[in-house]
Amino acid sequence: MASADPAQRDSARRSVPPPKQRTSRPRNRQYRYEELEESCIRLINLLPEKKTMIQCEMMHVSMNDLPRYMAISYAWGDARDTKNIELEDAIIPISTSLHGALQALRHSSRPVLVWADAMCINQENHDERTEQVALMTRIYAEADAVALWLGPEEDDSSSAISLLHSLHNREYNQETPDEVERLIVSEATKPQGGRFGAVVDLFERDYWRRLWVIQEVMNARSVTIYCGATKMRWSTLQNAVAFFSTHKDLLDQYFPVELGHPYRFVSPKTSMSCSGVLSGGGPRLLLDIERALIKKREYLLDVLLLSRHQLASDPKDKFFGLLGILPEHIQRDFRADYAMSVKEIFTGIVDYLIKTTGSLDVVCEAFNTPQNNPNGLPSFVPDWSRPPISSYCSARDSGRSRYDAALGRKAECRFLDEQLCLLEISAVYIGKVWCRGMCGAAGIIYPKDFLATFLQWRAILLDASSTWSDKSRHLAEVEFAQTLCLGEVGVPKKWRDDPEEWLRVCYTAFASEIQRCLPNFVIDFRLRKFLKSNTTLGEEDWCWIVSHVLTFMRGRSLCITEDGHIGSGSEAIMEGDIVVVPLGCSTPFILRPHGNRGNYHFIGDLYLHGYMGGEAVLELNKGRRELKKYVLR
Repeated sequence: MASADPAQRDSARRSVPPPKQRTSRPRNRQYRYEELEESCIRLINLLPEKKTMIQCEMMHVSMNDLPRYMAISYAWGDARDTKNIELEDAIIPISTSLHGALQALRHSSRPVLVWADAMCINQENHDERTEQVALMTRIYAEADAVALWLGPEEDDSSSAISLLHSLHNREYNQETPDEVERLIVSEATKPQGGRFGAVVDLFERDYWRRLWVIQEVMNARSVTIYCGATKMRWSTLQNAVAFFSTHKDLLDQYFPVELGHPYRFVSPKTSMSCSGVLSGGGPRLLLDIERALIKKREYLLDVLLLSRHQLASDPKDKFFGLLGILPEHIQRDFRADYAMSVKEIFTGIVDYLIKTTGSLDVVCEAFNTPQNNPNGLPSFVPDWSRPPISSYCSARDSGRSRYDAALGRKAECRFLDEQLCLLEISAVYIGKVWCRGMCGAAGIIYPKDFLATFLQWRAILLDASSTWSDKSRHLAEVEFAQTLCLGEVGVPKKWRDDPEEWLRVCYTAFASEIQRCLPNFVIDFRLRKFLKSNTTLGEEDWCWIVSHVLTFMRGRSLCITEDGHIGSGSEAIMEGDIVVVPLGCSTPFILRPHGNRGNYHFIGDLYLHGYMGGEAVLELNKGRRELKKYVLR
């Protein structure tokens, strides 16, 4: 968050002006916006609480002569859910959410100046929106404080805030493990998870899903959080998230997701585990983006990926709403112009990232299909207005992809048209998809729901390798086990360094889970033998393995190429698609021929075992592979 000298700032600012002289003109329900002059904004003069109905006035101020004011950060909510306020000579409806924020900030004896986007920007004037969005970074940075409105007091939010204050004041991170465990146990035994359950509800409020809050909070000098009549500082939330992350294992232990557990707690809104929401929900995104910007790597792609699940009513805002937190050199290359189409904006992002990074990794985030492409984007352009449905294997770790399929080679590509709808790339051809497995269902958290997917994938593998030698078939199962978690991502070192051991513990875990959840299912003899293996694997280990693997199966399909390479990729994979390794990309691509002109559709990225560390380029250098041109559209 921004910082400044309070004394210098206060001395340069005007006080809140007195209320305007009221007239006796008849009231109406429509407020007429007066045109803003250059570098001016509107502020709401929130009048003292003398009537039940909120009374306020609108004033124009120059950004070069700002009075003291507060900027409001809130979720717009349902546009049909409104309450009336008195704005000068008009009675106008505003969202219930904004009404609650104004009510919380209204003072009993003095006026308060505030800025709120829904009222201070004429939302019907696209030119004004473009101009005002360009000023929003300064609007939030210049405010004395940002008032973060979470909504009314409900779902035991006062207890949640009490716990957050307690974690901040008592500094549990410095207390003994026994003391921390006693705190967690004391809440886990209460109905609905006690105060921890109340924090889950608080972290799942609509506010945290709104995209604009990212720049509103990150550009603030200071942030005060309001929830009904209670409030707290931003630092209180930061410390609480640190506590939840540090003690996630304990939270998993005492707030399990297994059916029938006496202390089971699963979020009623998202079906996520308690620990998942506490350590990864709520304000965590803002903290992750702050860290990404500090690391000074690929700002634009990192921020777009981190904010992919955030919501904005206008798909253009999925990019415009992030400009305010990006470095100046990136802001200079883009402008929040609402006259542009979504296609122009999102295609321009791909063009910029390819040119400035020499990488095609941004293409891996596209998942457009002819049946599901509302913005008419080329297949290689990510639609940032829609969240992904699978865990893309190109996912970046600490600002970089975990793979290097192109061995560091820069992209060799060019656009073939001015509209940027045809992209020619150079890629190493690997082979055709021979068979594919069913798609792992998205959004399900219980391991037993994925057992059918695991069994079908393995059946596909066994069928494909039925004519192979025993040695080749065993090697295929070793590769299959590694493919299940996209190359043992996140697997503890004790299993990751030995592929044979990972096969044993992985198969033991799934065989044990099948036996527990599907006791009448007949396990084949190859898998059954792992139940009696020498691997010492307790129930806690096998549950972790199955849960970990299923996160990489969500929204993905198994595929096997004609020459026996095993992969895991987009649910849209079909037999006959081709696998290539593009220069300048961390992962292989799945491409599908389109028409008779040699064009292709990008289907998705792919984890292809044995080709994630530059092997295709090494084979190319030895003359064993061929570099070809592919035109994506």
